[in-house]
Amino acid sequence: MSSVDAETTTVAFPSVEWFEALANKMAEQREHFEKLGACDCTGQLTIWDGPGGEEWRCQFRFEEYDVVDIREITEDDEPTSDFILETDQESWQEMVDSIVEGDGQPGLLFTLNRLSMPGTPIRLWSHDPVNRDAYYRFNQTIQHFVNNCSTFTTVWADS
Repeated sequence: MSSVDAETTTVAFPSVEWFEALANKMAEQREHFEKLGACDCTGQLTIWDGPGGEEWRCQFRFEEYDVVDIREITEDDEPTSDFILETDQESWQEMVDSIVEGDGQPGLLFTLNRLSMPGTPIRLWSHDPVNRDAYYRFNQTIQHFVNNCSTFTTVWADS
């Protein structure tokens, strides 16, 4: 990934750099992620009220025990994600705050699974219902990936 040093960096959210910091930390924890099992999926996060109040989209692709691609995408990009998580910045911030307060573990009400299960505040959907299942199959890996946000300081974009 990039040269983002997760241990000493302040990283803006939403940004590709924020996800790169997660990926860099994941690479350092390969043994931990191997215990969770291989993860092969492509996910997308959409923040409805990103920088300047505009929608912001990021796609991330897992292969086995690594994140191999992170990119900002636009509404015009061809849909290639297995699943899409959509939410507002405030809900994402509450989850991140819970992860940081829990030293890398979110409170039970702030896991990705819990926040997406009722369809609000995180909406989970897919262009293909079969591919949507990838989110559930790889949820623990995705959660542990996001939990790495506790290793750096997140600065929140004004919406």
